[in-house]
Amino acid sequence: MKKPISEIKNPLTETIVDLFQQHVDEIPNEIAVVFKDLKLTYNELNLLSNQLAHYLISEQDVIVGDLVGIMLGRSEMLIVCIMGILKAGAAYVPIDPEYPQQRISYIQDDCNCKFTFNQAALDNFLVSKAKYADNAPSTVSLNPNDLAYIIYTSGSTGNPKGVMIEHRNLLNYLLSVSHYIDTNSNNSGCFAHLSLSFDASITEIFLPLIFGKKLILSSGTGLEIFDDINLFNYAPFNFIKLTPSHISILISVINKEARPQLANKYIIGGEALFNYHINQFRSSSIDAIIVNEYGPTEATVGCIIYEFNTFEATPSSESIPIGKPISNTQIYILGENRQLLPANEVGEIFIGGNGVARGYFNREDLTSEKFVPNPFDTDTKMYRTGDLAKWLPDGNLLYFGRLDEQVKINGHRIELGEIEAALIAIPQIKLASVILSKLDTSEPRLVAYLQPKDSNEKHPNVREELSKIVPSFMIPNIFMWVNDFPLTTNGKIDKKNLPIPEYFRPDSAPVLRKPRIEIEEKIAKVWGEILQVSDIGIDDNFFEMGGTSIMAVKVVAEIEKNTGKRFPLSVLFEYSTVEKFARLLNEGSQIYSDCIVPLKSNGNKVPLFMVHGGGLDVLYFANLSKHFDEDQPFYGIQGIGSNGFDDWHESIEAMAAHYIQAIVKINPDGPYAVAGYCVGGIVAFEMTRQLQELGKEVSLTLLVDSYADSSYYYKTHKQKKLIRYYHRTRRRLTFLKEMLTSWDGFKKRFNAKKEYLLKRQFDENNTMSELDALALERFVEATSMMHGILDKYHLKPQSLKVDLFRSKDHMDHQLAPTHLGWKKAASMGVTLHNIPADNFDMRIAPHDKILARMLQDILDKRHANI
Repeated sequence: MKKPISEIKNPLTETIVDLFQQHVDEIPNEIAVVFKDLKLTYNELNLLSNQLAHYLISEQDVIVGDLVGIMLGRSEMLIVCIMGILKAGAAYVPIDPEYPQQRISYIQDDCNCKFTFNQAALDNFLVSKAKYADNAPSTVSLNPNDLAYIIYTSGSTGNPKGVMIEHRNLLNYLLSVSHYIDTNSNNSGCFAHLSLSFDASITEIFLPLIFGKKLILSSGTGLEIFDDINLFNYAPFNFIKLTPSHISILISVINKEARPQLANKYIIGGEALFNYHINQFRSSSIDAIIVNEYGPTEATVGCIIYEFNTFEATPSSESIPIGKPISNTQIYILGENRQLLPANEVGEIFIGGNGVARGYFNREDLTSEKFVPNPFDTDTKMYRTGDLAKWLPDGNLLYFGRLDEQVKINGHRIELGEIEAALIAIPQIKLASVILSKLDTSEPRLVAYLQPKDSNEKHPNVREELSKIVPSFMIPNIFMWVNDFPLTTNGKIDKKNLPIPEYFRPDSAPVLRKPRIEIEEKIAKVWGEILQVSDIGIDDNFFEMGGTSIMAVKVVAEIEKNTGKRFPLSVLFEYSTVEKFARLLNEGSQIYSDCIVPLKSNGNKVPLFMVHGGGLDVLYFANLSKHFDEDQPFYGIQGIGSNGFDDWHESIEAMAAHYIQAIVKINPDGPYAVAGYCVGGIVAFEMTRQLQELGKEVSLTLLVDSYADSSYYYKTHKQKKLIRYYHRTRRRLTFLKEMLTSWDGFKKRFNAKKEYLLKRQFDENNTMSELDALALERFVEATSMMHGILDKYHLKPQSLKVDLFRSKDHMDHQLAPTHLGWKKAASMGVTLHNIPADNFDMRIAPHDKILARMLQDILDKRHANI
C-alpha cells in the first residue's frame, strides 16, 4: 500500500508565480494550456498574463492585497486571468457565472472586488492588450503571507462565507501532493473539468503549471464534462480529479472508447469513497493509483490522503479510509472537552499546520469560532471541521460523517441554514426548516418544510423563487407546507419530529375530477392511502403521482383482497388511472394478460426483451424504459403461464419456451436481444440456448445483477443439495470468524443491515401494516414459485458470450465476486459492467438512467450494421 509523503521541507519562501516562472525560463515553447483547438505555450501564457497584470495595475489601480473577481466559463483565458491577477499581487475570487444573480451580487458586495473579469471586461482587455508591457511588473513583490484567493462556501447564517487562502497555504498543499505529477514521464498534467468555485479545481489548475506539464481544459458542461476529444487526444494524464459522483460518468466514456489507461492517478474527494466506487475501475481493467483526498476549503483543498492501487485489496466493504495528513499538517481527533482521543474512538477532526486558512473574509466572529487556538502547538491556530473520524490501528483515519447540519450532495458542501434563510426571504414564507432525507431511495434528498405567513394566501412557486437566490444544487427536492413546527423544550424546531415527506399535487397534474361511482371511490381511496395523497382524481396517473413498484405491489394486494381476483402488476401500467382501472374491474372479465408487457413498443431498432426477477413482475422496468432512445422498443416479460396464474411452468426450460413463443410473435425474424433481471438472468440464458437450437440469431444476452449459483451446474438433486450445504457452511464460518475477531464491528454491520432492510420494506417504526403483509405474502409466493423450478434447473455451459451488469451488492460476493458464477456457463466470455447502486436502487432514479444508457450503448454497438 502506497503511503502519503511524510514531512518535507517545503520552500515556503516562494509563491506559485515563482515556480511557474521557472518553467517559463526552462521550457518556453512547450504547451502549457489547451482548450478545444486553442493552445498556449508557457511563454505565451507568461506574456499574456504579464500584460493582464499591467492592465490591472495601470487601468484598474489594482495593488498588492486587492481582490479581483473572475466570473468566466472555462477557457484558456481563464488561466491567463488567474496568473495575471496573481502577478499583479492581487488575490482572485471565483464567481460561478451560473450562480443566481442574488448570490453573485452578495459575493461581489461582500468582498468588494476592485475589479471583476466577466466576458465583457475580458473582451475589453483583449482588444487593447497590445499597449501593455509583456514583462513581469517590477513594482510587485509577492510575499508568501499574501492572499492567493478567496473561495466562497455555503454559510450557516444564510449567506456564503469567503475562505481566505494565502500563497504559503496553497504552496504547502501543492508541494505536499507533488507526487501526483510524474516529472519523468511525457504524460499530460491533468484534464480539468471542475468549476473554479469548487476548491478541488486548485489541484487541476496549478499542479501541472508549477511542474511544467500540460493543462487540458474540458469544453463540456454538466453530464457532458468528459465528452471532449481532448480527453483522449492528450491522454494519458498524470492525474484526473473526480468526486465519487463523477466516476460512473467517466467510466462509461472510457469503456465506450476502449481506453482504460487514461490516467496514472485518480484523485477522488468531495464525498465519502466506498469500495463499490473502486470496483468500477477494476471491472473496466483500469490499473491506476486511487487517491482518497479529504479536506475542507478552510484547510486548503486537501490535508489528508490515502493511496492504493485499483487492484490492491482495500480494507473492507465499508468506507475507504481517508488516510494520513500531508506534509506540515497536524490532525487531532478530539472529544467533547477537546481532549485527544485514542485509536478507535470517534471524535471531531481538528486541523493544524501550514494549510490552515487565514480565516473568513469580513467575518471575525465566525473566524474566532472556527479557527481556535491550538493547545498542542503554541501560537498557532487549528480549524474545527465539524467532521467525525477515528484513528485506525495502522495510523490511518476513517471518516464518519458530519457533526452538525452541514451536508454534502454530489460533492457540494451545503449548510442547511443558508437554504432556510433564503426561503424565509421569500415574502410569503414565515418560517422554514430544511433536512436531508433518504425517503425510499439511497440518494439523499433535501426536503424543505415551510410555514406560510398567511394561511389563506396562495402558495408561491417556491422552486422558481429560490432558484433566483441559491445555486441549483441547493434547491430542495420536496417542499412541504405546514401549519406550525414541532418544537423542542428549548424552543427550537424539532427536526426529528417533522412530518414524513409527502407528495403534493403538482401544477402540471390534470384538473381534479373526483370519483363518480363506488368502484372509482374505492380505487382512489386505496391509491390515496398508499401514495399518501389526500385528493386522487380519476385522471391521475398512479406513477406520475409518485407511485413506485413497491407501492404497486401493495395496491394490487389490497385490490385482490377486496375483489378476489388475481392479476399481474403490469395491469397497473396498462390501466394507470383510476378511471381506466375501474373500467377494467367493472368489465368482470378474466383479468390476466400475456407474458409480454409493451413498456415501449415504438421504434425501429432491434427490440430488447427483459425477463422478470424473482417477484415475477416487470413494473419496476417502467422507469427504465423512459431513458432509452426514442426509437428503442423495450418489452418486459412477466412471470405468467400460458393460461395465466393457474398454469404455472413445470421447469425453467418450459418457461423459456413459453417466453420464446411470445417474443417471436413480436419479432419473427430476429435478431434477438434478451435480458434477464436477477433470477431472470437464468431464464434469459436458457432462452438464448433454445433460440440458437431453433436456428435463431441472438445478438445479445444481457444479465442484470444475475447470479448463477454453482449448484445449478449439477444435474441431480443430491449433488445440488450437497454443494448448497457446502456454501452455506462456508458462509457461516465466515460470519463466525468475523464475530470472533471483531464482535462490535460484526454487530454494528448486522444491525445496520437489518435496520436498512426493515426501513426499505416497511415504515420508520419497522412495523408491518396489513398491506405490507399482503404484499410480502405475494412476493414470497412468487419467489417460492420461481425458486421451485429454479432449484431443478441444470445449467449447461454454452458457446456464447454474455454481458453482465453487477450492482454494488454483488461486487463483494464471497463465492463468485468477479463473474457471479457465469464464467463457466458462457465459454466465449463475460463482459462486466458495474453499476454504482445496490440491487434495489439500480431500478430507480438516478441509477435507472445510468443502467438504461449503458444498455442502449451496448445495443447500438452490437446492432450498428442492422
